[in-house]
Amino acid sequence: MNKNCKISSKDVFYGNLQPSFPQLCGEKLYWLQAVLERSGAAGLYTVDLSVRGAKPELVSPPGMEPNSKVHEYGGRSYLVSGEYVFFANASDQQIYRLTIETGELLRLSNDVQFKYTEFLLATDGGYLVCVAERIVDGANNENMIVGVNLHVDNVVAPFTVLVSGADFYAGLVIDVPRQKIAWFEWDHPHMPWDSSRLVIAQYSEQLTMGLRDTQVLIDLPDTSVCQTHFTPDGALVFAIDGQAPQLGDDNLSSTTNTSLESWQLMLWKDNRFERLSFDDAEYGAPFWVFGEYRLANFTGGLGAIRSSNGYDSIVGIEQAALPLVGTSINGSSQFDVVQQLLSDNGGYFCALAGSADQPLGIWSYSDDSAHGENLWQRITGPESVLPSDCVSRPKHFAYPTRDGMRAYAYYYPPSNCEDKPHRIPPLVVMIHGGPTSKTNGLYDPLKQFWTTHGYAVLDVNHRGSSGYGREFRQSLLGRWGERDIEDVIDAIDYVISKNWANSDEIFVRGKSAGGYAVLRLLTEYGEYFAAGASYYGIGNLAVLAEDTHKFEFCYSEQLLGRVYDAKNASKAGDPYYDRSPVNFLDNMCCPVIVFQGSEDRVVPPSLAHNLVAVLKQKGIFHEYIEYPGEGHGFRNPKNSSDALQRELDFYSAALVT
Repeated sequence: MNKNCKISSKDVFYGNLQPSFPQLCGEKLYWLQAVLERSGAAGLYTVDLSVRGAKPELVSPPGMEPNSKVHEYGGRSYLVSGEYVFFANASDQQIYRLTIETGELLRLSNDVQFKYTEFLLATDGGYLVCVAERIVDGANNENMIVGVNLHVDNVVAPFTVLVSGADFYAGLVIDVPRQKIAWFEWDHPHMPWDSSRLVIAQYSEQLTMGLRDTQVLIDLPDTSVCQTHFTPDGALVFAIDGQAPQLGDDNLSSTTNTSLESWQLMLWKDNRFERLSFDDAEYGAPFWVFGEYRLANFTGGLGAIRSSNGYDSIVGIEQAALPLVGTSINGSSQFDVVQQLLSDNGGYFCALAGSADQPLGIWSYSDDSAHGENLWQRITGPESVLPSDCVSRPKHFAYPTRDGMRAYAYYYPPSNCEDKPHRIPPLVVMIHGGPTSKTNGLYDPLKQFWTTHGYAVLDVNHRGSSGYGREFRQSLLGRWGERDIEDVIDAIDYVISKNWANSDEIFVRGKSAGGYAVLRLLTEYGEYFAAGASYYGIGNLAVLAEDTHKFEFCYSEQLLGRVYDAKNASKAGDPYYDRSPVNFLDNMCCPVIVFQGSEDRVVPPSLAHNLVAVLKQKGIFHEYIEYPGEGHGFRNPKNSSDALQRELDFYSAALVT
């Protein structure tokens, strides 16, 4: 094998510094990216798009990290406006204003009971509007929308609560010329993709900022909204699935009382709704983090991310629902994966996107109509650490499930440069988190790590995953820990029937809810596996129910179909007992390696400690590694690469045994 075709665990995490949450401000592009010299902490970078060949510059000073912990998952935690950057700082969760040219820092908030995110400006330097979370005791935290007064001379700017009362707020957008503000909100026990409301209001800035004429535009049972966006003419565009609202007269005959099986785009203007998309693709996505925008203004209309059949494309949409906008990356007609779109009034249109052989990066679009060309230019992002002929490209496929339905997966064969290309390979099965999340076909050095070491990879989108419509996504409700793991086993059986993997050499790995699935698989279908790896997984559902954060406090109740009752949760017959792997470790017949962060608030270390204690008591072979200072998802490249190498060594030992 060409030694350049086998990548190391360090290559995976030190050479894959992906940009995230890009924003345009004039001719400057900004984004967040891990800084190796700061142990993987997020740094704010910028580049001048008007200067050919300009190099990215790190803007955020040492000791300051734009990183909000609202809902624990955070998201886009900064806003650039003119000479200033407003951001939530990781260490204290307070709002700071950074003067870009001078590096001067001004702290705008001073209450450690609050966390902030999703910053917008109501006027030019008047009020900073954002989502705030008041810390109570985790499960009872209070969320609200606030306006921070920037006109005061005090060091700490006061804020006004604009909206409160709902359990959660997100999707905050502002139309400054018309002084309109919109958002979506939801309450327990729902998650935002189950049921949420769309709200719009007028705002005013007199002595203090306030709202008036508040309207709830969408409040329908089993209907979710996301991806709110104001167009330049003041129309509010959003994605919706579930029940369609009553539309305007021109759409009335075909769409009134229609059930939307996927997230479709709609518009609200002049007190009427208009539907913009009419296919079975997904134009929305489950809300997990703030600031993932799938809509942006584009050439008099909208650019939108369209997800269908496991892949993404960029489409142009006007009120007449025009067809696709041409896109290209290395001559192809579409990106394989598009995560975010952004634009500004200066004509720039950018995408955070990648493909099966190109890592995630920020691309800028230029319309060269004079020469008949539409071009995408890569602005920033990591390079592939592999030669092109050593990249394993995925096959997306549907497979039958045991109950006559179907689920989806991506299969990656071992690298073409692997030493034994004719041997039926060992298989690493990957299970995404959420479980209302999804995997995709983006170039991922983690998957390439396994394929260059001789493994095939099976990355599963079991039922409950997003990207395949509402029914597919909601079909896991009440069946978590059953239907998802059955789908994984059915995917493995399908791959084995195709001779794509050696049935005696199957490994399974997952993180968070994927880590829970790993433990369920090892206790329910242990005979399938040679070993498994659980990253901050859930061993005991009762412990999770008693010790988790507000955003997901009722999530397990929806997924399990039962409200948690401490007395019943310890008894057979209750799903909190029956689907907790820790209660069935006697069935585990292969080794397991468990990874955990000491400061994880989403899946607290108490769950890992409980699991490991029972593993020790039962005498089951295992390894346990806890990384101090890590939260939910290891961000320090040193810890991540160490964990991956330990996992590879663990599997290698299992193969020898």
